[in-house]
Amino acid sequence: MNITISISISGFAIMILFTLLILRDPILYERIRKIIFSISSTVIESHKRILSSVELQEGINRYIEDEGLIDLGCPRVKVDLVPQNLEGFELKEGEIIIKLGRRKERINSILSAVYFYVSKAIIPQVKPLIKENVVHSIDLKLSDSILRKEIGRDAESIFKEKILTPLFSVNSEIKGMYLRLKRIDIEGTFTRIFLRELSELHLRNYERLTKPELTQEVLEFLEFLYTIAQKSSEEEVETYFQQKLINIFILLVAKRDKFLEKGAFPYLNAIKIAKKEGVDKVYVLGRRECVDYSEYIADRAVRKRFGTLIFKQKYETKHIHYGGKEERVRHICVTLQVSKPYL
Repeated sequence: MNITISISISGFAIMILFTLLILRDPILYERIRKIIFSISSTVIESHKRILSSVELQEGINRYIEDEGLIDLGCPRVKVDLVPQNLEGFELKEGEIIIKLGRRKERINSILSAVYFYVSKAIIPQVKPLIKENVVHSIDLKLSDSILRKEIGRDAESIFKEKILTPLFSVNSEIKGMYLRLKRIDIEGTFTRIFLRELSELHLRNYERLTKPELTQEVLEFLEFLYTIAQKSSEEEVETYFQQKLINIFILLVAKRDKFLEKGAFPYLNAIKIAKKEGVDKVYVLGRRECVDYSEYIADRAVRKRFGTLIFKQKYETKHIHYGGKEERVRHICVTLQVSKPYL
């Protein structure tokens, strides 16, 4: 449910400023500091209503469930109303508590609350292993997604205008990664493939890689998914990604006529070959009329013991046609474990 709200970004500005300290770039830090403090007192007055603490809590929890993040172990959030001087955040096992002051101005903390949740709750074990700019890009994209899908357009517009645009003007690396994450998010692969693989990096033998090497593999994986997200239905692209830590095969079920003519055999054979190649996981993806075919193929692969089912989710993405017509596109993502992982 989208809700029009009035938001001051002062709390969120402080949060962004704090995270940017990690960059240890005095020139960048000074530029960002000036941008942030020039807008930190800005208040949007044309609000219609205030987002309640219950709606904020339900919005974040609904997002992490709809996007498959619960399956990755992301904790739920609880929003408590407290006296103004007790505002803040609390981490507990299996839960993150956001404390909002009992005052009308508590809306000022919503952006920082969303960003705090994302930065602390989603793949926290992996973030120390990769470079800060990659972490910032992931956290900013997830924050934007929550604001757009669950909080409302006003929040997302302020986030983009007051946070993303100034940040992008001084950090092209974050901008480039963010735009690629945005593209794969349109197809639903951001949360269901990219974050799933990142969430498991700390379980693998990452000690053999330096932080720059591990970061490079993550960036190459992002580019791999971006290429797939960009492809047309007739275009052939590489669907194996086999590196030192991430080792997967993506099976795209994209041609209805192919399935009707040849059945499941070519797809099952591709999974069998991937298993022989030693990939850890196969992701079966389909959309529109191919959703049911993809599910059938994945179920047959499990019955044939080519792999075990570890995740399956049907979901929808929004597609805007020329002229502004909106279409809800059906998708499916099935994850099969085909080889013993983390070796």
